[in-house]
Amino acid sequence: MEKKVYVVTQGQYSDMTIEAVFTTRKKAQAFIDNEGDMNEEIEEFELDKNLRPLSTILTPCMERNGDVRMVLKRRDSPTNAESARVISSYMSDQLYLRCDIVTDSEERAIKVCNERRIQILAENRWSKEANDDKGKGRRQV
Repeated sequence: MEKKVYVVTQGQYSDMTIEAVFTTRKKAQAFIDNEGDMNEEIEEFELDKNLRPLSTILTPCMERNGDVRMVLKRRDSPTNAESARVISSYMSDQLYLRCDIVTDSEERAIKVCNERRIQILAENRWSKEANDDKGKGRRQV
């Protein structure tokens, strides 16, 4: 008999996070009903499957137009997961977006940061004029 877990996730695309893990779908649904919000979903996974390790925190630094200035390797982490996870993101002096991401590749980190950039632009939180305001410091986004 294969064993399964039911994972409550939140978020979208590459920015999805795990909120909780349960042994039954009923418990996962009860969590959403009592603790969760409308954006949470339940995913089903078999136990004892080999998941690829995600052990590096990469930080793409992306300009407003999507150009990547650099990608920093921040540190190693013993994390295992199937999808990339954004730890934090912020704009430095409104010049570029930095996203700290636990992932398995630089290409994936850039993709996740670009999705965050697109969301910030769509919400008008990074204006062209803001790029002229030097010295405003870091701002969480």
